[in-house]
Formats: sequence, structure tokens, C-alpha cells
Amino acid sequence: MPSDLYNLNSKYGSVEDLKSCIEEMHAHDLLALGDVMLNHRCVHKQSPNGVWNIFVGKLAWGPEAIVCDDPNFQRRENPSSGDIFHAAPNVDHSQDFVPRDIKEFLNWLEIGYDGVMGWWPSRACTFIENHDTGSTQGHWPFPRDKLAQGYAYILTHPGTPVIFYDHLYEFGMRDIMTELIEARRRAWIHCRSPVKIYHANNKGYVARVGDTLVMKLGYFNWNPSKENQLDGCWQKFIDKGSDCQVWLRQ
Repeated sequence: MPSDLYNLNSKYGSVEDLKSCIEEMHAHDLLALGDVMLNHRCVHKQSPNGVWNIFVGKLAWGPEAIVCDDPNFQRRENPSSGDIFHAAPNVDHSQDFVPRDIKEFLNWLEIGYDGVMGWWPSRACTFIENHDTGSTQGHWPFPRDKLAQGYAYILTHPGTPVIFYDHLYEFGMRDIMTELIEARRRAWIHCRSPVKIYHANNKGYVARVGDTLVMKLGYFNWNPSKENQLDGCWQKFIDKGSDCQVWLRQ
């Protein structure tokens, strides 16, 4: 858990080890991105009334940096914009000094990270769940009966899809994931593939991705031969009924 953001030494190694690791990644043409946790932070000591709500280090904040709706830290101003995480107080980003101090920290963090230089949609990592949303924490789990549809969407669409370990090994999704990955490879779908949407309503969704793949989600009756705008010969590659169907151009 984050505490003193300016202290880059950890059990994994020193700040010099980190710099050396990044340099080695660059030597092999790999980019290094810093994943910085900024929505909560561990406190360091108790206030005079015995409550753990005092931070130390360069970002020596007091209880005014903590949201008001976590009863463990006795703050009374602005509520959290998300779920309370009881392992550490949620930081109140509506306080002017918080984003100012964090920006200063991010500008200081020049140790070799390639970082984020703006928003780049084609480089987005698309995912259904991660360790926070689903898994054992289960804060915002994806509907279990729609997992196949979710993966059918991200694995056939642009972006860089990410498969959640739990789904692959513990949810019986391995076969459908493997088939969808193979369809993506055969159709040469990549992070910038164009998408043409033919249907999108409460019954389902149909789209052509690139020029060689068509996919359908939902229970309505449809196939490529029924679409006037689709030419060529299409062969069904995946058929999971109402969950998903995928056709590849022949």
C-alpha cells in the first residue's frame, strides 16, 4: 500500500535497482509505465485525539486530505467518489492542495518511466474485470452470465484486450477464450482495426471488425447473408448461441 510517495525504495529493491531495471527494459525496446495508486494512501501516525489520520514525508497531509464518509478517520468535509477502502483512507481529491501536490510528485517522478503523455485510444487496454472489480474483492463484478459476451466483445474489437486470470482458470471460460483469441489472430484484428456497427439495441449487437470478421451478441436471428451491406462469403467460426457468434471471411 502507498505511504510516502517520494520513497521509491521497497522490498523489491532500492530506487537505484528500479532505475537499473527500467534501463534494462529500454535496452530491449520495452516501455516502462508507472502504476501509481493515488486514490488512497496509508497514514503514518495518530492525531492528538488518537485517530490514525496523519501523513508524513514530503506530502505531510493531515485529516483534511481524507474523505468524510469513512468513519475510521474522523474527517467531516467531502465524501468519497467511490467505495470506501478500509485498509487505508481514501484521499479527498476535491481539496485544492491534493491535486497540486500530486502533480508536483508526478513531475518529480523522472527516473526513466515512459509514462503517459496524453490519451491514446488505440493503446487502451480493454478488460472485463481485474483484481479490484471482481475476484475475491468483488467490488463491481461483471455479470457472471454475460462473461462470454464480454470477452467476445473485447477479443474481437480494437484495443489491447486483457484476460483476467480468474476467468481463464476458475470460471470455465478457457475454451471460449481460446477460440476468440484464435479468431482475432486469423482475422488480423489489432488495436486500430476499424469497426462497422450494423445493429445495437436491447436485443443484441452486430459489428464487422476490420474486413474479415463479423460478430454477434444476443438472441435475435441474424447471419451475414441477411445483411445487404456485407459482401463476400462468410463462414461461422464460433457459435455459442445467444452468448456470441463469430464469422470469418473466406
